[in-house]
Amino acid sequence: MSSKNDFKLEKVTLYKNDLAFVSRSTILADGKKGVMNVDKDIKNLIISTLNVSARVPVTINFDHTPLQENDTASFPFQIGSGNDVGNFLSSVIGAEVLLMTEKGQKSGIVLGTSKRREQIGSSDKIQSVWDSVQILNKDGTIESVTLVEVSETKLLDESLQA
Repeated sequence: MSSKNDFKLEKVTLYKNDLAFVSRSTILADGKKGVMNVDKDIKNLIISTLNVSARVPVTINFDHTPLQENDTASFPFQIGSGNDVGNFLSSVIGAEVLLMTEKGQKSGIVLGTSKRREQIGSSDKIQSVWDSVQILNKDGTIESVTLVEVSETKLLDESLQA
């Protein structure tokens, strides 16, 4: 992981009223993360004026303390015995996922899951079963994917991958 010093100062432009434009940059190897610590006293100014440009997707976290390498992450995923893909996807609402279906790959942010009610065999009993997942695609459209079509699921959100 990169440290604060990896973001080298490139340019400073001073303005009146104690303001300045500060430009920092770094080059990171593929798969590496950059971290820049900001003093809490100037956090609001940084948030309101931050501008990032990169050739790859960038995530900015505020008030975030990353796990140390020896820490282990624990997430309340609904997976394992007695759970299915509907339980799992309902436990990762807000995460970016890749769904493999008969019609190809679909990716997006999980917005929610839906259940439907169905009759159990020829009895009078009714049960609720997971029916679909709603995802927000990169182009801004919301798509509903029927769960019986989903053959594989992959978490794309790096922070959820242990």
